[in-house]
Amino acid sequence: LYPVQDEQDGQDGQHLQDFLRQISQKPATSRSFSTLISAPPARLEWDFSVMANRKHILSRMTGRARPGEVCCILGGSGAGKSTLLNVLAGRQLTNRVFRIDGELRVNGRSVEPRRLRPRVAYVMQKDEFFATETPREAILFSARLRLSANHLAELEDKGIHSYISQLLESLGLSGCCDRRIGGASLNGISNGERKRVSIGVELITRPSIVFLDEPTTGLDSFSAWQVMRIVKDLALSGCTVICTIHQPSSEIFAMVDRVICLCHQRAIFQGPAVDLAKWLEESGRQVPRDYNPADYVMFLMETLPRRDVELLCDKSKMSRDSSFRPSAEGATAPQRLEPSKMRKGFGLQVWCLTQREWRNLRRDSASLKLRFVLTAFLSILFSLVFANVGEHPVLRTLRRKSGGLLQVALAHPRLQRVRRVCMRAFCPDVPLLQQQLQREVEYHYKAVVQVGFTAMFSASQPTILSFPLERSVFYESTPRKYGTLAYFLSKMFVEVPLGAVQALLALGISHRCMRFQGDFLEMWATVCLLNACAVSFSLLIGCIVRFPRESGAIGPLVFVPQLLMSGTFIPVQAIPHFLRWMQYISFLQYAVKLLAIVEFRRTDPMLRRLIFRTMEVDPELTEVYIGTLILMCVVFALVAIKL
Repeated sequence: LYPVQDEQDGQDGQHLQDFLRQISQKPATSRSFSTLISAPPARLEWDFSVMANRKHILSRMTGRARPGEVCCILGGSGAGKSTLLNVLAGRQLTNRVFRIDGELRVNGRSVEPRRLRPRVAYVMQKDEFFATETPREAILFSARLRLSANHLAELEDKGIHSYISQLLESLGLSGCCDRRIGGASLNGISNGERKRVSIGVELITRPSIVFLDEPTTGLDSFSAWQVMRIVKDLALSGCTVICTIHQPSSEIFAMVDRVICLCHQRAIFQGPAVDLAKWLEESGRQVPRDYNPADYVMFLMETLPRRDVELLCDKSKMSRDSSFRPSAEGATAPQRLEPSKMRKGFGLQVWCLTQREWRNLRRDSASLKLRFVLTAFLSILFSLVFANVGEHPVLRTLRRKSGGLLQVALAHPRLQRVRRVCMRAFCPDVPLLQQQLQREVEYHYKAVVQVGFTAMFSASQPTILSFPLERSVFYESTPRKYGTLAYFLSKMFVEVPLGAVQALLALGISHRCMRFQGDFLEMWATVCLLNACAVSFSLLIGCIVRFPRESGAIGPLVFVPQLLMSGTFIPVQAIPHFLRWMQYISFLQYAVKLLAIVEFRRTDPMLRRLIFRTMEVDPELTEVYIGTLILMCVVFALVAIKL
């Protein structure tokens, strides 16, 4: 019976191999990439070591990757897979911490890794998109900002939308190309489809080399197979494909042409994937029958002591590829532009980014409606609390009782005592009316300050909470698509007009209900300037923090001093000396002074003098207040850009 059982096991093993071979040759879609990607082939060869803080991260890495093949880097966590991928892609360069010693060749010519960027597509492990974007819009956005003028003109002649449709069909995304990608708070396409969108965003540049950092992470088995089938089709179209995979399944491993196994920052095997099992057998570690060689070697690398790793490297002679010879040509770069020179013009960057911001804002209708509903609700609430605060009936009563003619007749400084005696004799209730008037003026001023508070928080809070969610998209796209200044300007071009509309709504309610005396347009312009400064400051906070929960915690810590230094709760002169310097960086203080000048400039002279003297407002410094707000807005933006 035993020979019959062995024969049956052999037949089952052969059937498994036939099945894996069949699915590895099955195309993912009906359309090939060969007609879409026409980049020249690139053969990679490398021999280098990487050190970080004088510690070896990769030790004597030697290898090659050829067009038409899928080269897979296997290894456990911390083995150096991502470091090797980043060095080959030119994303990790020599700096104060990292040191790269060695050589990289493309088609036999020695090059600097950073010069490969225009020819390289790099698909990140985490897919970062705006949730309201569609796959078609994401690819079109990448094309407009990354393609050269000649290439873009060529696609425009052929029909860029037709080309993108063909690319989407090749990626298997025709059925979801106009659906929203989605995210944590918005349902959208599946994770496998998101990964294929990430590949499509990079393929629009027609790269010669494609790097993928763990493209199957977080996907189910079939979605992972679909992604790797796309990767295999890319290789068959003539691209050089290098990817890292933490633990490939049997179906995925059957599509791999070349394998690099990393263990303890060294390569213990490099060669054809079909030779992995044979190499393990020659090393005294035979792969069990019908067992995935990738699973076996991964478990082996995680459990091997460092001494055994050294023995494997020496025995297989893979610690240094003897076929690699130093180049005699020196560092000769391919005839390609630097990434910084391949960026589009600054105006086009700002235009495309602003379009994307407006589209994202328009499609996120729930958040947009909530912003205006909250603005209207707060404005109505404050208007009911401070209703008719701009009218001062006590002032008219006080003037009538005190006698205007008597005040004029006794206005001489030498008659001050006579005037006080006459006031006590003929108008005994005047002191009480004066106290009541002082309270009314105080309420009036606080109503004006409330307009500034509402405008600041309405403009800053959404930006503080949303920017940390978008920073991953920003940092993923900035190196090659657009500049930091263009991105910040696009954010300002969207948030500032939106804040202006919110201010128009709030002032439209408050100005009429509170009976403000100041010019409506002047107050609105002041609030718009305050909004711009608040948005700029909020972007600065968003650059400092990493997560939305951190921004929600640091927001009050930053804005509460703004309130304290505005002079509303306590005069600035009453603040301790070692804290008074904070008033000079409080943009709310300057905005409140401008609002007070606009509101009380046309009121009764007595009220104007009382307010300006109590709150330390100088109407002659109006231009200084305006210039200071503009300067602070620019400084906040520049500091945020530097961060």
